[in-house]
Amino acid sequence: MSFEDRQVYMSTTVLPHMRDTFAAFDGERYAEFSCQTCHPTGAARGDYAMPDPGIPPLSRWHFRAEQWKKHPETVQFMWEQVKPQMSTLLGGPKGLRGFNCTSCHTRN
Repeated sequence: MSFEDRQVYMSTTVLPHMRDTFAAFDGERYAEFSCQTCHPTGAARGDYAMPDPGIPPLSRWHFRAEQWKKHPETVQFMWEQVKPQMSTLLGGPKGLRGFNCTSCHTRN
């Protein structure tokens, strides 16, 4: 797809679907869900590149200690809802070779 085709697809298909998904998880936190929610740096630059350094980075070596223990509901939501839905919406394979945490989050 061209950049313009991707913008249309993201705004007409991915954004509404994921807005509903995130609102069902936490409607108050994600009341203002928009392109900037997932692309805070890329939207400002106008390229929407991922992974986006504006999204909280994930630890390469201490993921369970730093994320799973602090935010188990969010991690479970990302694994069970966001990851498979985005993989399907983007037409890619699932698992480590497809859409995964590092598709959006940088690592530190």
